[in-house]
Amino acid sequence: MVQSSIADVVKPEDRGRWFGYIYVAVSTTYVVGPLFGGMMTDANLVSFFGPSTPFWAAAILAIVSLACSLLIFREPLPVEI
Repeated sequence: MVQSSIADVVKPEDRGRWFGYIYVAVSTTYVVGPLFGGMMTDANLVSFFGPSTPFWAAAILAIVSLACSLLIFREPLPVEI
């Protein structure tokens, strides 16, 4: 969805830079996600952390992301019928 939105609203000469930002963000999450996920299972950091904490965090982030997509995101180029 993000890539198609960028393709719709960004000038052709700037698309490569914006696609690069998306790829950097996605690539960073491959390192940061497991790191934080592992830290969230350590009860020594926070008393309520446990083996299920990363799954609850992922579920909450997915719900927030879905809600933001449904409520905030608008189609940049509406389809003409």
